[in-house]
Amino acid sequence: MTLSPKPLKRRIPSTLIAVLIAVAAIAWVGSGYVGGLWNLSGSPESLDAVSVRAAPKAAEPTRVRVEILEAQPFVEEIQASGETEAARTVEIRAETDGRVVELPVAEGRAVVEGALLVRLDRAERDAQLAQVKARVQQRSIQFEAARTLASSGFQSQTRRAEALADLEAAKADLAVLEVDIARTAITAPFDGILDRRPAEIGSFVQRGDHVATIVDVNPMLVVAQVSEKDVTKMQIGMTAQTRLTTGTSHIGVVSYIATVADSQTRTFRVEVEIENRDRTIGEGMSAELKVKLAPVKAHPIPPSIFRLDAQGRIGVMLVQDDDVARFVRVEIVGSGENGAYVTGLPDRTRVITVGQELVEDGEVVTPVPAGQTGAVGAQS
Repeated sequence: MTLSPKPLKRRIPSTLIAVLIAVAAIAWVGSGYVGGLWNLSGSPESLDAVSVRAAPKAAEPTRVRVEILEAQPFVEEIQASGETEAARTVEIRAETDGRVVELPVAEGRAVVEGALLVRLDRAERDAQLAQVKARVQQRSIQFEAARTLASSGFQSQTRRAEALADLEAAKADLAVLEVDIARTAITAPFDGILDRRPAEIGSFVQRGDHVATIVDVNPMLVVAQVSEKDVTKMQIGMTAQTRLTTGTSHIGVVSYIATVADSQTRTFRVEVEIENRDRTIGEGMSAELKVKLAPVKAHPIPPSIFRLDAQGRIGVMLVQDDDVARFVRVEIVGSGENGAYVTGLPDRTRVITVGQELVEDGEVVTPVPAGQTGAVGAQS
């Protein structure tokens, strides 16, 4: 019996299976996308609508509280502590030797220019004066005789010249002696107070010894050390107000501003002249000095809204007309009841008073005017 062969089974290649699986997956994903283009009523949606529904919601601007501020006149005032100082203090010294024989003015008394303070004994100076005067007279006669003879031809011009030289020398000796005698009377160089007088009756003083001290207390000076920041704002002739420890106030004028700072404190000496006709203000009294500067336009700013930039400079956050926040540097020029007064801002501006720490320079914000309700610091 003849057996017929069995038919062979055909195997499906694995690559074909993989392709079929991939096609099925694409078809499944595509069916979901196409289905999304249809709304519930069976009409297709636009691609733009699908994109809007799928896109994430954009962040809203941060809400900040703002207040409109306008510049107002502000008078900056420089304050400093100082002390009174006499306008002039001179130590008078003897210009010749001698014994003190007269002291007509007591210490602490007022004196006028030219008043006698100390008189020295003239001793033998009067006798020397008479001798020198006689010599001058003698030399004068000799010169006249020599001049007459020389003009008549009986004496040479040389002898005439010698006689003239002797006369001039005698006159010079007389002038020196008269000056020395005048120096025995020591007088006040200007109106003031005889503050100290070391010389006493009977004491012997030599040339250069200290015999008296005169102090000029009218006007009196109020001297203070002013910082390098404030001294540039001051000018000679400015009006200044001073208040002494006695409680009295005086109006004065800035008379001197140093151009070189103190090497230790880096401050500048400033002097203010005040009237002291009755000489009731003494030297060395503590005083407070105030100098008012020219008015400037400034904004009152609460210190709580100040911010610092990356360089540590002080400023505030503003909101521009396009609702963009900006950091603006300011300079504090003084303080008052409404806070600190600053310059550097536009005359009329919107300042962020709440939420300034939550926004950065250049960021768009949602400004909420002062007095209007609404959460601040959150996204709108």
